[in-house]
Amino acid sequence: MTRIHAMLQSAWPLHAAGALLCLALAAGAYFLGLRPLIDRSRTAARQQAQVQALRGQSNEMKKRSTEIQARHLQVQKSLAETAIRLQPASRINRRLAELTQLAIQHQLKVDEIQPGKVRNLSRHEVMPIQIRGNGSYVACVHFLHAMRTSFPDTGTSLIDLKGAPDRPAAASTFEFQLDWYTAPSLATAQQVWE
Repeated sequence: MTRIHAMLQSAWPLHAAGALLCLALAAGAYFLGLRPLIDRSRTAARQQAQVQALRGQSNEMKKRSTEIQARHLQVQKSLAETAIRLQPASRINRRLAELTQLAIQHQLKVDEIQPGKVRNLSRHEVMPIQIRGNGSYVACVHFLHAMRTSFPDTGTSLIDLKGAPDRPAAASTFEFQLDWYTAPSLATAQQVWE
C-alpha cells in the first residue's frame, strides 16, 4: 500500500496540474468563446427589441401620417367647395351698381353710396362702402340678409337705423358701413411674398 500511496503522492502534482490546465482551458473557452457569444446574443436580443419598438413607432407614424393626409385632403376639398373668390378692387363700380340694384329690389331708396379708402391686409384688401338712404326697418333687414347671401365677400361693420321702432313699416333713415374683401393688388401680393 505504501507503493500505491507513494505512486499516488508522486502523481498528485501531475493530477493537480492537469486539473488546473482543465480549469484554465475551461476559463479560456468561456472568456474567449462562450462569453462573447452570450454577450452577442444578449446584444442581438436587445437590438431586436429596439427594432421591433422602432417598427411599431414607424407603423404608428405611418398611420398618423395617412390620417393627417386624409384630413388635409378633406379640408382642401371643403375649402375648394366653399371658397369665396375675391374680386379685384378695380371692379368697385360694378359692386356699387350691384348693391344699389339689391337695395332697390328690397324697396330701399339709396341717397348716397360711395367707396372709402382701401386697407391693405396681409392676404387681401378691404374696401369700405358707405350706403345712406331711407326705407322701412323690415326692408333694411331683408336687404342685409340678401346682401350676405348674394355677396359673401362683403361684411357689415356699421348698421345705423333711425326711425320709429313702434312702426316698423314707417320710413326710416339708414346708414350701412360695408367692408368689401377684395383680392390683393399686385403691390400687396409682392409685399406678402417678400
